Amino acid sequence: MTWLMILIFCFLAIGHAVFFVKLALMRRRLFFGTDTLDKPPGHVDPSLVLRLDGKRGVSAKNITSTLLFFVQSGYASLTRKGDKVCFHAKKAPVYTPGEYIYHFLFFEIGDDGILHVDDVYRYTESDQGRAEFLDALSQWEGKLEEELEDLHWLYVFPTFKKRMIVSHIVMLLLSAVLLFVVAWFGVFALVLTILSFILLLNEPGLTQEGEEELSRWHMYRRYLQEIDSDDHHSPENVSIHFVYAAGFGLIASLKEAFPVREASELSLRTDQFPLYFYAAPGTFALSMESLDLLRDTEDAFNQGLNPGSIPGDAASDSTGLTVE
Repeated sequence: MTWLMILIFCFLAIGHAVFFVKLALMRRRLFFGTDTLDKPPGHVDPSLVLRLDGKRGVSAKNITSTLLFFVQSGYASLTRKGDKVCFHAKKAPVYTPGEYIYHFLFFEIGDDGILHVDDVYRYTESDQGRAEFLDALSQWEGKLEEELEDLHWLYVFPTFKKRMIVSHIVMLLLSAVLLFVVAWFGVFALVLTILSFILLLNEPGLTQEGEEELSRWHMYRRYLQEIDSDDHHSPENVSIHFVYAAGFGLIASLKEAFPVREASELSLRTDQFPLYFYAAPGTFALSMESLDLLRDTEDAFNQGLNPGSIPGDAASDSTGLTVE
C-alpha cells in the first residue's frame, strides 16, 4: 500500500513537472527571444497588454499610458495654455474597461469632460475621495481581466486548472499519510506539493492565442528597448512609441535614441498628438514639455495610490532612470 501511494504521488508530480517545464519554455521564449517588431501588433490599450503579461495591480504608469492612449486614439485631446496642459473628452472608447476608466477620469475626477492634472490631487486629498479612487481602479482592473477573457487571450479558472487543484489536494493527502509511514519521503512530498501549488497559483492562465499575442508584444517591447534614431520614423509612429514606452517603463530608451529639446510654441500644434516631440526636416526630438507632462501626470496618480510619495517616484522606469 505504501509503495502504491508513493507511485501515485510520483505520477502526479511528474505530470505537474511536465506542465511547469512547458510553461517555463514558453516564458523563456518570450523573455529571451531576439525577434523584434517595429510597430505594435495591434491597437490595444497598454494596460491590457500589461495585464496580459501578468502584471497585477494598477500603477500610475497604467493610468497615464491609458490616458495617453485615449488621446492617440482620438477619444480625447490635449490643449495647452502656457505651462498648463489639460485633457478633453471627445468620445467614449468602445471597449468596456476603457469606457469605464474614461468616464471616471473625465466626469468623476474631471469636470464635465475636462481633466487637469491638479484635479487628481484635489479628488484624492480626502479619505473619501481616495477610497473612491482606489475602488474605481480595482473595478477597472477586474474589467481589464474580463476584456482579456472576451478576447480569448486569458482564462481565469479553466478546466485544466481545476483538475490541477484536485490533483494537488490528492498529493497533499498522500504526503500527509506518508509522513507517518515514510517520514523522510513524506516531508519531501509535502514541501514539493506546496511549492507546486504556489507555482500553479502564479500561472498566468494564457490561452494559446494569448501566448501568441503576448509573444508579439514582447517583440515590440524589445524594439522599444533597442530603438534607434536612424530608423525611419513617421510622426504617427513616434507618437505610438511614446504611448507604449510610457506604459512599459521604457521612456529612457526613447531619451537615449532621440535628443530632448525645449519646444517652442511654434513647433507644437495644440491639435497635434502627442505634443511630445517636434520635427525639424527629417529629424525628431522629444520635447521637454512631453516629459514634464508625463512626470506630472504620473506623480498625480501616484499620489492618489500612495499618499505621501515623493514627486518623481512614479516616473522612474524599468531602467532605473527618472524622467526629467
